[in-house]
This record gives sequence, structure tokens and C-alpha cells, in this order.
Amino acid sequence: MEQWWEALRLAYGVACQSAEEWLPWAESLPLASAYQGESEPLLGSHYMGEHRWVREHLRRLLTAAVGRAQLGTCTRPNYGLQLGQDVLTPDVLMVTAEQLATGCFHDYYVEIPAHLVVEVCLPERRGLDVQERRSL
Repeated sequence: MEQWWEALRLAYGVACQSAEEWLPWAESLPLASAYQGESEPLLGSHYMGEHRWVREHLRRLLTAAVGRAQLGTCTRPNYGLQLGQDVLTPDVLMVTAEQLATGCFHDYYVEIPAHLVVEVCLPERRGLDVQERRSL
């Protein structure tokens, strides 16, 4: 745990030494205000298991179909989609074979808009997710 606090101090200049000190610091971040008033805590949801199942089911089906037809590739979760200065991590994204041929597909992100993007929304975050995506 000491290494974790040391990493935060070095990377972000965070002076927190404990979880009790971390929470007020995290709540002071500009991002935290967007979540205040939500029905669920920032890092929790009653639907996480369902979200993961739906995401993986869609990804497996799409990956199999795209692969069989040799249309392109689908990515794993947390793969980056770079749009200008922003990098999104949709639940599923598909890049066509033509897009792959341009050299824009890297180990951790793709540099151009994907052919298909799927975001599975948690019920309590749907409004915030839609607002964030539309602002880009």
C-alpha cells in the first residue's frame, strides 16, 4: 500500500497517506462534481455483473462474425479510440480491414473513428454517459 501512495505522490503530487485522506482529495477533483447526486457511488453499481456479461457476449458474437467474414477486427475492453485530443474506451469497437490497412491500429488504441462503437450503459449512469459522448 505504501508503494501505491508513493506512486500517487510522484505522478500527481497527491499528498495523501491513507484512504481517509484520499476521499476528500478525490471529491475535490472537477470530475467528481459530475457524479454528485447520482443514485450510486462513484465506483459502484448494482449492475456491474450484468454490464460485464452483456459487453462480453456482444464482443464475442461480433468478433466471431467479423472474423468469419474477414471484415476487420474487434477490440477488447479498455482499448482506446482516439478522437482528436480525446481518447475514449468504449466497451466494443470494430475496425474494418480497410481501416487496418492504413496503419492506424496500434497495440492500445486506434487513431481514426471506428466503423462500429458499442457502449453498454449502466442504468444509473446513462444520462451522464450520453451527455459526455455527445459533448465530444
